[in-house]
Amino acid sequence: MQQEITHLRSDMAHACGVINALGSSTASCMERLESIASKEKEDPTKVKIFRKPPYYSHIFFSGDVKETNPFCFFIRNAFERLTEHFPNEKHCILWIAGYFRSADGRMGDWCSSYNWWRGLPRKNAHIQGFDAATGSSLSIFVIEELMTLAAFLSSIKYSFSNHKEFEDARKALKLLKKKGEPIEQFNITFNSLLYSVDLSDALKCEIYAEAINPEIVNLGLQQGGWTGVTDLNAQQAMAVILAKNVTEVVALERNRAKGITAASVKQRLNSAPNRVAPVPKPPQQSKLSDSTPMDLDVIQANSEFTYALFKAKCIEAGMCARHQGRIYGTGMPVPLHVFLLQPGPNDPMCQFHMNLK
Repeated sequence: MQQEITHLRSDMAHACGVINALGSSTASCMERLESIASKEKEDPTKVKIFRKPPYYSHIFFSGDVKETNPFCFFIRNAFERLTEHFPNEKHCILWIAGYFRSADGRMGDWCSSYNWWRGLPRKNAHIQGFDAATGSSLSIFVIEELMTLAAFLSSIKYSFSNHKEFEDARKALKLLKKKGEPIEQFNITFNSLLYSVDLSDALKCEIYAEAINPEIVNLGLQQGGWTGVTDLNAQQAMAVILAKNVTEVVALERNRAKGITAASVKQRLNSAPNRVAPVPKPPQQSKLSDSTPMDLDVIQANSEFTYALFKAKCIEAGMCARHQGRIYGTGMPVPLHVFLLQPGPNDPMCQFHMNLK
């Protein structure tokens, strides 16, 4: 037993030695990798490889003032994504200049953005004392417009912007009125114009209240909480909720104008006694006019009815023509005293009546 314990202890000691050896080997490998990585970072002679920047065929900038803000917005977003595609800001500027063209891809005198870009290298060459006619983008950029990417974008926005944009945006904001679109879509349009102007919070809410459906404002005033709101976001959220009940409110206002309200209708129904619905009277037949007597012979002739034909039909059916009773054998089924019409002394009787006598 003691020998087995000693053998087990030796095995455990050997396993611990192997584990420690593996740990030290792993640590040395990690240290070596870290040293190699640090040397690569500190090596100034290493050439960094940049990816080729993409080309967006649907993007262009012709110089129209309506294109300036969307174009600059797209360029800024592009550089947030393209972080490993340009070695310096000069290459960023040259990449932007590649989109100075018209919608159909043409360049020339009809494209103001391209003509503006052609003037910048000439100005840059003239500042450095070179021939402006031979100035190109290969030269070092020294003018303010080409020094940095931010300066280049600011120059684009300044050169191709409507300097009355603030006034135009303010006029457009005041003229904006909600039509048939949903209130959520109208809020997006309103906010897009709102961010172009500088207004106080109270004035924003005032302009918004004038732009939306008046029924929404009236409902907000009736329910309370609309007056005194100076936060546009809170007011727009309230308008979205109120807009859902505008249809019901309009119907209620129409009924109120007619003197009908839900309370009055309910009160009338509760106060009305339990009444049994009257039985509808049958329609009365129109009375014949007494001015002209009826000619029975004419009516009988028009109906093509004759007594001889009637008598023949009765005999054919085995019936008596006097009281329409069924004939059995040689006698009548009923006695003579119950005949509908008793025969007179001179009236001819049918053969069956004669037999009964």
